[in-house]
Amino acid sequence: MHEMTGNYNAHSSVQLNIIDTTKSFIEQDIDTHDITRFLIADFGSVHGLNSIYAMKIIIQALKDTKKIHDDASILVVHNDLSTNNWTNLFELLNQEKFYYGVASGRSSL
Repeated sequence: MHEMTGNYNAHSSVQLNIIDTTKSFIEQDIDTHDITRFLIADFGSVHGLNSIYAMKIIIQALKDTKKIHDDASILVVHNDLSTNNWTNLFELLNQEKFYYGVASGRSSL
């Protein structure tokens, strides 16, 4: 594993396009499942931009399908290597008020 250097968020448009391409599948899957309890986690959050975007899609789909209330407090776990630039992720999380985010710097045992 290698440390992420530079600004990954500025150079990750391909990954963002994949999230957009799969959005309808995410929404459809959430709509078809009976969800009573859940944990949202992203393994490989890197610097956060795409991770936060994907989490917002998931949470909005949960709200749209009435799986959770609009005013529900949501906790999301962002996970990546301990060498990740967590400052970028935390700065983005502080700008967003869509959910509460926590981070874990341990990607493997």
